[in-house]
Amino acid sequence: QHSGAEEAAQAEDLRILREALQKQQRVADELRAARETSEAEQRAALAAAEKALRTIDEYTARIQAAIREKVILPPGMAGNPEAVFEVKLVRGGTVASIKLAKSSGVTLYDRAVEAAIKKAEPLPVPDDPELLLQMRDLKLVFRPTD
Repeated sequence: QHSGAEEAAQAEDLRILREALQKQQRVADELRAARETSEAEQRAALAAAEKALRTIDEYTARIQAAIREKVILPPGMAGNPEAVFEVKLVRGGTVASIKLAKSSGVTLYDRAVEAAIKKAEPLPVPDDPELLLQMRDLKLVFRPTD
């Protein structure tokens, strides 16, 4: 037969064990919730980054098209030389600077593209200042047949 004191001690041990298990379960639940939250946050951040990249690509294509429309090809233009320009943009689609990064080898074509960049201002840019910041320095490639 157990004494009342032994039963009380056993009951106390069981209570302590039950509390410890409950606390362990709470910690496990909190960890799982935190992990699920961080995975959801990562997925959301990735989706936002992909959307921003798509938007930047769309605006870059619109900028290229706007400039291309203004290019007046030099007479007797032959072949399909490639000119690469580095364009720095500021708010409102204003061009802050234009730099010929790679000449097409045809000076008249290079000049025609540079003139077109100036004529196409203001260039189409996103309203979102964060996106505009990511698009501030563009490298644009031009070929006469594009």
